[in-house]
This record gives sequence, C-alpha cells and structure tokens, in this order.
Amino acid sequence: MAKNNRGDENDRGRRSLNSTVLIVLLLSFLFLVVWLMVSSFSDKAYEEASKDIKFNLIHTTEKKAQELALVMDDMLSSGLVASSYLADDVQDIYSDSHIEIIKDSNKNLYAVALVDGDGKGISTNGDTDLNGSDYFTPSPVPRFSFTNDDFIEGRKALICEVPVVRDEEPIAYLIQYIDVEILKLYIPIEGNNSDNGVMIVDNDGNRMYSSGKPWIVVKSTLKDTLNNTQIDGFDIDTVMANIENGINQNFVANLENRGCFFVSIPAGDTGWTLIDIIDKNTYIDNRILDKSSYEQDMAKRIVTIVFGIVLLLSAIVISYRVKDMRNSKVLENKADTDLLTGLNNKLSTERKVQECIEAEPDMQHLMLLFDIDNFKKINDTMGHAFGDQVLKSLGEQLSMEFRKTDILGRIGGDEFAILLKDIKDDEIILKEGDKILQFFRQFKVGDYVKYSATASIGASIYPRDGKDFTELYKAADNALYEAKKQGKNRLIYYNSEMADNVKKRDEEAKKNPGART
Repeated sequence: MAKNNRGDENDRGRRSLNSTVLIVLLLSFLFLVVWLMVSSFSDKAYEEASKDIKFNLIHTTEKKAQELALVMDDMLSSGLVASSYLADDVQDIYSDSHIEIIKDSNKNLYAVALVDGDGKGISTNGDTDLNGSDYFTPSPVPRFSFTNDDFIEGRKALICEVPVVRDEEPIAYLIQYIDVEILKLYIPIEGNNSDNGVMIVDNDGNRMYSSGKPWIVVKSTLKDTLNNTQIDGFDIDTVMANIENGINQNFVANLENRGCFFVSIPAGDTGWTLIDIIDKNTYIDNRILDKSSYEQDMAKRIVTIVFGIVLLLSAIVISYRVKDMRNSKVLENKADTDLLTGLNNKLSTERKVQECIEAEPDMQHLMLLFDIDNFKKINDTMGHAFGDQVLKSLGEQLSMEFRKTDILGRIGGDEFAILLKDIKDDEIILKEGDKILQFFRQFKVGDYVKYSATASIGASIYPRDGKDFTELYKAADNALYEAKKQGKNRLIYYNSEMADNVKKRDEEAKKNPGART
C-alpha cells in the first residue's frame, strides 16, 4: 500500500512538473509573440508620434493666432471708441487727459499719441513729432504696423493707427502702442527654441514682424523667404494664394539647407497671418524620436513585467490620463472664457447652445439676449475703465444668479446671451423673465457711488422660435430690437403667445393688486 501511495505521489509530481513546464512554455511563447509585436510596432509608433507632434504644433499655432487677433481687436476697438468720442464731443482734441484715458482703456498699451496729418501732436511723453518715422502714414481707415523705433520711447512696437473723422474728413490720428516684448508673451517662439522662429505677414505676404533665426528675420516677404526652396506638397503660388485668402496651411520647406515645418494660421479677421517656423531636424524629429522611443520602451517594460505589476501600470496610466484630461480641460476653459467677464465668449456660447440643443432635442429651453441700455454713454461719460467695471460686475453677478447648468456668455461689446435649460412650462418661462427683470432692477456697480444700469432684453423659446442656435438668436435679437423700440428697460418675447400671456398676467395683476407675488 505504501508503495502504491509513493507511486501516486510520483505521478502527481510528474503531472505537476509537466503542468509547470507547459505553463512556462505557454508564457514564454506568449512573451515571445508580444515581444515580436512590440518590435514591429516601432515604425507605427514613429508614424503616430509624428502625427501627434505635428497636430499639437498646429493646435498651438492656432491658439497663438487667436491671441494675436484678440490683442489687435482690443486695440482697434478701443481706438474706434476713442476716435468716435473725440470726433463727436471734444473741441480740444490734443489734451493730456484724453491721452491718459485712452491709455488706461487697454492694459497692454504703454503709449498713446494724437497727431495731425504732419505727425505733430502730443503723446504719453508730451509733445511729439512722428515726421520721419517708418510707420506713420495718414490713412482714412484704421491700419496696423510694426516699428523698430516708436519715436516716443525708442521701443519696438505693434502700432494701431485710427483716424479721428469729423464731417467725413480726418482731423487727427490716434496711435496706440504695444511693446513687442509684451506681444511675445502672446505669440512666443515654439518651445522657446533658438532654432525656431515666428513671423507675421499681411495678405500680400509682406513681413510685418518676425522673431527667431536670422535667416527668418532678414527676409522682407514670405515669398522671398521661400524663393528657390523645395516645398513638400505645395508650390509657392499655392502658399501665397492661401495666405491671401486666409486659409490654414502647413508644409515642410528647406531653408538654408534646413528642413522647416511651417504652420500658417490667419489671425481672425485682421488681414494678418501668423506663421510658426519650426526646425524639423533639431526640434520636431528629436521630439518624435523621443516620443516614439519612449512608447516602445514602455511597451517592452510592460511585456517583461506584465505578470507582476499590471495593477500598478493601470494606476499609472489612469493617473496620467486624468491629469492630461484636467490639463486639457483647463486649456479648453481658458479658450472658451471671455477674459473681462469670466463668462463664455461668443464662440463657446454658440457651440455650447448648439450642443445642448442636439443633446436635449425634446426639452424646452429659453434664450435671453440683452444688452446694456446707453452703454456708449456710460463709456463716454464715466470712462472706459468704468464701462469695463460694469461689464465685469455684470458677469460676476449673473454667474451667481443662475444655475451652473445654464449657459451664460458675452457675445459682443455689451451684448450677453443666456440659455436656460429644460424649462418645463410657460409659467416657469414667465417667472424666469420676471427674474431677469428683477435682477436689473437691483443691479448696481461702483465702489463708492453706486451706478444702476438697465437692459433691453429679447427672449426666444426652443423649439417654438427656432431649431438651432442661429434661429433662436435671430428670434431673440428681433425681440431685443422691439424692446429697444418700445423704450428700452424691458423684456419682449418673440413668441406672440408668450407675449399675450404676459399681457394677460399684467392685466390681472392690475385688477388684483396683491394677487401676484
């Protein structure tokens, strides 16, 4: 019996050994297969890394072009408002107080000048004469330019020149200055790498500004920069036509025996184009190699230790993804936010409203479109700084007044839009209308003297008045126009049925004065 028991034990031992060997062989085979797959992954990893790096570079240039457009739009907007005020209401144009008010209206400005057609007048530094400067040219329309000498403080500057027009004739010229060093904060060289560069050109390809390698800086036009070079997938005429027509493009060209990746993005509606020029050999290719090598090394490590630390690797990957998503969310929020009010900007408001409609097509939503009554008068009498304070305070107070799920945005100078989601019935719509009216009855701004501002409000209802953002906006805008037409400081519904409900409710309130709360 003992012998049989020992025989059984030997059989079990052999079976156990055979199973162990089989498992080891299977795991070894699996390890070998995965290792071969990882090895064959190299080419694909390089290709994917290349696409990813270039996509990120294009996205970065798009953001810088948007920043440049915002800087230029702010200069033009403040210049037009100031020139309109000077033309309409001011007898003594050349006043130091005007210079200071205009300069304070835009935080990026370091100097402002008011000159006549001969370039003589006053500036932030007193009397000034721009005759002989390389940028001042009396123009009947606003224009932008760059200079290496502003003739005021000797600085390199981005310049916005706006004519002050009275009786259809320019009577003076308002010139605003932003230091190039400040501009570099908005449009830095990619990666702060000395082998890269950035260029701004107009629609004809003339170089307005450049920074980076000398072989970029010395060329006066983009065409000169690309002349006699090999351009992958393009010819020079196509490149220049895209610049003229404001079309996004990216391509590789050889400059001074260097392969350079060009990313060309128009800066909004300014007529200028921002071009990032990135050294392909020392910057892009190295980043691609680093990225692809990192991915391959990580894959090999996963294969070699897959049986021991799967959970740890999963935790690392999840943590990395969460961090990446948070960073992406921060960047997305920054791009979506109006810097002055903290609300959504025009583009993000339109996008989020459209996304809401597409996600909740069967629900009823209320759009409120309003602007501040007599806002130009506020700016003219109280100053642009106070006007900005009104807009900023309005954004802050609106954010506290409505739900976080509602969409609040600034879509113009003093024009705002609100989408109230999932409004169940007309009674709630009327209450929300009363709520915004009551908000403006109580709205005040100012640290010492409290200033009350009213608003004209137009309201439209999804899906009655429109099936998408554009239709809803047009309906609310028509109602807003009617509110202004009827004397401002009121809310008008585009929908005639809702307007009748408001009228009936108000009549009942007059008959029963204590019935309405």
